[in-house]
Amino acid sequence: WWKEQWFEAKFNDGDKYITIKLNGHVRTVVESIAFKNPEYILEFNKKYKMRRRPREYVDGDFDLYMDDGSYQSLVNPPVTFYTDSIQPPQVLNLPALTEAGIDSIDEYRSNGGEFILHDEL
Repeated sequence: WWKEQWFEAKFNDGDKYITIKLNGHVRTVVESIAFKNPEYILEFNKKYKMRRRPREYVDGDFDLYMDDGSYQSLVNPPVTFYTDSIQPPQVLNLPALTEAGIDSIDEYRSNGGEFILHDEL
């Protein structure tokens, strides 16, 4: 089951960091982010529809649909927040996850926000 997912990179003049949002929720902040394919430029403050569920680990791929009908990949950045950046209401930071170590469950009810961790903490 796949529920529609949306990505947005928020950045305005004067901001120090780019705020990454998934489905309107703050996920992390980064200093830079770009598509793997340099022929495509990531537009800030634009909502992109995601092609599939993101790989929920650092450096995992996630794909965004483009206006030309193609999709382009970004690399999942680490979850990082700074004292002078936006702060999410809750963060669960699990160390050293791999694709085989975590699975999303109950995507229908939780919008992909519940997981089973197969590795030790």
